[in-house]
Amino acid sequence: MSEIRSADARDRRPAGTRRRLWAAVAIPAVAGSLALALFAGGVLSEEDAPPAPPAPGAAESTWAFVADVDAVSADGGADLLRDVARAAAASQGDVRDDQFVYVRSLASYLTEEIGDEEGPIVLQPAHEREVWFSVDGSRDGLLREPEGSTEDTPLDAHPESSYRGYGQLPTDAEAMLEWLYGQQDEGDEERDVDQDAFVAVGDIVRESLLPPDVGAALYEAVALIPDVLLVPDAVTADGRHGVAVARVDSYNPREREELIFDEETLEYIGSRSVAVEDFAGVEEGTVLGTTAVLERGVVDGAGDRP
Repeated sequence: MSEIRSADARDRRPAGTRRRLWAAVAIPAVAGSLALALFAGGVLSEEDAPPAPPAPGAAESTWAFVADVDAVSADGGADLLRDVARAAAASQGDVRDDQFVYVRSLASYLTEEIGDEEGPIVLQPAHEREVWFSVDGSRDGLLREPEGSTEDTPLDAHPESSYRGYGQLPTDAEAMLEWLYGQQDEGDEERDVDQDAFVAVGDIVRESLLPPDVGAALYEAVALIPDVLLVPDAVTADGRHGVAVARVDSYNPREREELIFDEETLEYIGSRSVAVEDFAGVEEGTVLGTTAVLERGVVDGAGDRP
């Protein structure tokens, strides 16, 4: 499968971090870790941090700048993922080759405050983005991201990372995990196949729609990855609380990457990166980056909405 990397993502991740972005275009890196390495200014307190905007129709955002890093469990993650897999296997209706997968999301990541050389590192207000990908990968997609651009951006067609392309992946958990391991660079002594596989799953589910049996196998495969934790309460970029599975980043052990699910529907609703120790002016528990899936569906044309 083609490896697509975002320039933004490269600029904001330290050299040791590996992120394999399987969708046709990557969102800005969830954790702005390079900024942390370069700027060791103070960090905003929980009271001073600007809240992310609430989800459309929500009365109030409950987004938090600081997470409780100790509220995790080494047990339960696999059980949650098996429940998520069963929910993912539910029917989603007919999907035609001539249609487009549509995903609307929010993303926020750390940056240095502009114009203040030694100013605090802040989490940018979450900005919205929309993407459209051809169901069978035969036609170009579309990116609409008002942040920094007022024009739509065409996205090259990628049949292998389309809905139909993903439909060719294994539907057995062990075979899916073997496939995930096989997508990474070989011959690298510093490679951590478990971490690479966990990150790859997040990259796949963030802006895509998977056939139900493939989605189920993908989440069951995550349950087989060692050192996956359960986070009983995690918050998305739009303030929704959910339950998450997480893994401490073996390349950057000061960070924990979380995949967040709705507690009732078990649908994937976003991700979060959290500092698990103090470093470079960043306090333990600081949310380094966060995303939220606001809407996901299938439409008849690029630019259409459900």
